[in-house]
Amino acid sequence: MAFLIKRHSHISNSSKKYTAIILTSLVYLFTILAITVFVYAGFKPDQIKAAYIYNLPNFVHWPKLNREAKKKAFVINVLGNHLIAHYLKILTKGEDIKGLPIKVNLIESASKVSECDILFVDKSFEAQLDIKQLQNLAQKGTLTVGESVNFLSKGGMIGLVPEGKRIVIVINTLVADQVKITFSSKLMRVARIFKDNSLVEK
Repeated sequence: MAFLIKRHSHISNSSKKYTAIILTSLVYLFTILAITVFVYAGFKPDQIKAAYIYNLPNFVHWPKLNREAKKKAFVINVLGNHLIAHYLKILTKGEDIKGLPIKVNLIESASKVSECDILFVDKSFEAQLDIKQLQNLAQKGTLTVGESVNFLSKGGMIGLVPEGKRIVIVINTLVADQVKITFSSKLMRVARIFKDNSLVEK
């Protein structure tokens, strides 16, 4: 599914105020219409990805999260991409996920990656994470999100994979199933599936 967003020529992407407006519109479209592929015109790819990451919890069930009554925050860690961390901080200010306040952290080294609710890994940092690290994170209930099919082949759970002018959501259901992380039918209808080291076309 794809949706064309009209360019707002009078809006400056360099303005924090208008960046927030742009991102809010993306969030609205994603949440209400369950859009997982955007043809972006006038929007930066990192803004689109931040909107994806922010909205993923609406379509994901973490059994571990539900068991942790004393959990104080929903933690999103971003490895290696300060712009996505910045946009996520704008999006999440004053918001909550599953009744928890949201904490966004920028991490600049793979050696500092630790358990969280969502870990986004910039493509340039994907090679720094090995299969064992990704397996350990999955076992602790971390939803790992990268930007390539390579990331999924190493054990990542979700890929925000560029395809022309689109960003396609690809899900590694095998890894998610192993740790009992499940996805809503809305997301599964529009996502592609990564299985047996290859993409299953819709």
